[in-house]
Amino acid sequence: MSPTSTGRLDFQGYTPGTIGRITEAHAVYYHEHWGFDASFESQVALELSDFMSEFQVDRDGLWVADSDGRFAGSIAIDAKLSDTEGARLRWFIVVPARQGSGIGRALIQEAVAFCRRKGYRSIFLWTFEGLTHARRLYEEIGFRLVQEHAVRQWGQPITEQKFVLNLQNRGDIMEFKAQKKETVVLNPAKEMARRSIPSEIREDPLTGRTARICHFMKLQWEKPDFEKIVAGTEKTCPFCAERVMQVTPCFPPEIIAEGRMTAEDMVLFPNIAPYDSLGAVATMGSRHYFPMTEIEPQRITKAFQLAMAFFRRIEALGHPESVYHLINWNYMPPSGSSLIHAHLQVFTTSSAPNLMREELTAAKTYLERNQSNYWDDLVAREREAGERYLGRIGRTDWLLSYAPLGVAGDVLAVVDGVNGTLGLSDQDLADIAVGLCRLMEAYDKMGIFSFNMNFFTGRMSDSFSRFHLLFSPRTFFNQSLGTPDIGALRNLFNETLCMAFPEDITRMLKPGFE
Repeated sequence: MSPTSTGRLDFQGYTPGTIGRITEAHAVYYHEHWGFDASFESQVALELSDFMSEFQVDRDGLWVADSDGRFAGSIAIDAKLSDTEGARLRWFIVVPARQGSGIGRALIQEAVAFCRRKGYRSIFLWTFEGLTHARRLYEEIGFRLVQEHAVRQWGQPITEQKFVLNLQNRGDIMEFKAQKKETVVLNPAKEMARRSIPSEIREDPLTGRTARICHFMKLQWEKPDFEKIVAGTEKTCPFCAERVMQVTPCFPPEIIAEGRMTAEDMVLFPNIAPYDSLGAVATMGSRHYFPMTEIEPQRITKAFQLAMAFFRRIEALGHPESVYHLINWNYMPPSGSSLIHAHLQVFTTSSAPNLMREELTAAKTYLERNQSNYWDDLVAREREAGERYLGRIGRTDWLLSYAPLGVAGDVLAVVDGVNGTLGLSDQDLADIAVGLCRLMEAYDKMGIFSFNMNFFTGRMSDSFSRFHLLFSPRTFFNQSLGTPDIGALRNLFNETLCMAFPEDITRMLKPGFE
């Protein structure tokens, strides 16, 4: 859900007072608009209390919409009878002041996406005739009326209605398109014998962006002389311990009161070359140079936690740029990094970068068309197929991109059930750090020593989004000349090139995830 002119919106689960707020919202609304008596409020309070006392995190769901610190709506999934009757959608309400703002649709989409992830076969709900706007929303989502009968309850005659959404037999809604190509050459190394070289032009199943896959060389590079690259760079490095607190800038006190943020030997400060209003750099410690295979998960986790602390400080200010919370990591020169000293680029922005904006727009369209979250479907499809799936760490799934951006493939890490960066727990950050170290170890064996890593995120209330990161190895086409792995095809045509089929790269990376 986008921030609106009426304030900021967040989704959350149970907090103290939730039962009372949901009960009050139902009691007041249905008394004022439908004349329901006290028995209705009592029933809501009793059944909601029972639901919370029996709540199981891996089975049930509760979402509360909060706008500017005030209750705006709620929805729940009670799945204790999911094996026999289906998951039950309950306590769906939006306060009158926020009706028509899109909160209701976002709540239902979040609940339905949750049920799909859990593999529930169907969802049902009970309502009554006359709630026209709610019924229209149910039917747009895919619910169908299956039962109705007249009763008298809560002091009024009503016609109860049961709606059901079938989550099975959705068909093949995700397409992995490819144009297979073939080049024939006469090979001078083998007396001009004919040689056939396969290639493909693949379409990203979400955005339709195309990538070219070729396979004319082995994925093995010769590592450079790191001592030569690193030698002397520490003498003028602004991020080393003896200089970082003297030469780096500070935030103004209204943003960060102490100017810079620190965590042990890590320091976060404003980016002196900003490309957005609130950009920062976070050093990953006092050590000047870490070989890729010596970067430990704990160090990455702590650096991520420092960045997250910055994001939460900005969010607490209610700053208008606190919408998308992003971390970029450019490691070593082939990635575009101008410094050897390991660091993260951290920024929070209301302006989504190009590819992220395209993904968010396409994912929203996918959800509206299919009533399903693209990222949940992608993970389920890839896990079942197996050819590009690496494994799962915690609640994060790791897989190769079907249409990669990088020359040695891209790896996606998708966090289950998390829409935006601020929804990541410390355990999620630790799990992600473990996965990144496994990738670094595997790519190091190919002679690759550099990479880009970016966070991709929606707003916390964007039910069509799932937080994911992209890890893209970087190298030189010609090490001695320093030829970058981006040429005119990528820079001017915006067409990416990968030097091997992602399925082959998966087989090279997978042992590290088993």
